[in-house]
Amino acid sequence: MNLIRLDIMAIVYLSVAVFKTNSDDNFFRRDETDRGDRSINSIDYRELFSLNRLEGQRHRRSFQGDVYETDNVLSDSGFFSPGRSSRPVKAVDNRKPLFVNCEGYAPSVDEEREPGTYVIQVNATDPDDHQTISYSFVTAPGERSKFRIDKNTGQITTIHRFDRDEPIREKEVYITVRATDDGLPNLDDVCTFKVTIKDINDNPPVFDKSRYDEPITKDAKVGFKVATISATDLDDGDNSIIKYEILRKYNDYSY
Repeated sequence: MNLIRLDIMAIVYLSVAVFKTNSDDNFFRRDETDRGDRSINSIDYRELFSLNRLEGQRHRRSFQGDVYETDNVLSDSGFFSPGRSSRPVKAVDNRKPLFVNCEGYAPSVDEEREPGTYVIQVNATDPDDHQTISYSFVTAPGERSKFRIDKNTGQITTIHRFDRDEPIREKEVYITVRATDDGLPNLDDVCTFKVTIKDINDNPPVFDKSRYDEPITKDAKVGFKVATISATDLDDGDNSIIKYEILRKYNDYSY
């Protein structure tokens, strides 16, 4: 019995030709009265492959395992020659990398920080062995990125000085990163998350007037309302809380 051995990739679509049996004189035994009406039959106990009887092309049905052997019989209207083919199944890259912690990414950066400030390090894993993952940003055409990502480590840093306050109001920025493996074909996964720009106390309060002139009668009683002053602060949160006090020019407590 003759043995054929060939490798089959782990991803082969149904009814795709796997190999074509060589039915010439050098491979199968033929008698001298061969009339040319040969046919090939497959004895496949697992029924994992199908065989084109006249052309000798073997097609995959479905399989799970490492090595499969099938028996083939070449006949020419009376005489036949058996053959056996052995097929190791090779694993290939058929699974994409995954950002397993994407939903947990919630980085923040203080405004006014110098470019190069660390933001976060993203990480994707690939279920396939020996795959190298590279990282990149997904951006719109013409979009100017405000961050840099290390393609090998996934570490993200700033290349822009953010300003949370008026008039720019950079309070948050959304980033989409892509992880791509080096298999054939390349497979990838994307992850989108928000970077919060945190406020710092970098704006002083400002009065709504540079000078207040309010009249008061000389017989005004204690507790008389003289004026209402107001100031605003462009910072947010606790940094925008304003407290008022009088700076006394004289220590006679007249006001």
